[in-house]
Amino acid sequence: MWRPLGECTGLVLGGGAIGLSAALILRSRGCRNVIVADTNALRRNTAQADQGFTAIDPISKPPAESSFDLVIDAVGGKATRIVASHAVKPGGVITHIGVQDSNDGLDIRKLTLQEIMFIGTYTYTMVDFRATVEALRSGALGSLDW
Repeated sequence: MWRPLGECTGLVLGGGAIGLSAALILRSRGCRNVIVADTNALRRNTAQADQGFTAIDPISKPPAESSFDLVIDAVGGKATRIVASHAVKPGGVITHIGVQDSNDGLDIRKLTLQEIMFIGTYTYTMVDFRATVEALRSGALGSLDW
């Protein structure tokens, strides 16, 4: 299911520099319903208080099953792949950025039966780099005081 970002719900797993940047980019591209999940209270506070995202602790308040069109895993551990597999909607997309480990965690049966797209991404092209620098320069990502 391909939908405009403005109609999508997004979950970013990990509120560090990569995860928070991913959330800011999603918002700058029109995704208005983005939740940042992190176990670290300081990172949740930065995402919520400083950037205006809803932030959750995925251990004490796990995301609801099949509730997000797009899940970005900026951690890349078994636990976050489990959460991503659980939280993504049928027809949704999981983008895996983090490379914490390579142990298990994906629900391959769900990905197959519910036609969920899994995309691994690690680096960028010079076009991506230039677009990022321009987004930073123009203020498209908002305040970067964090």
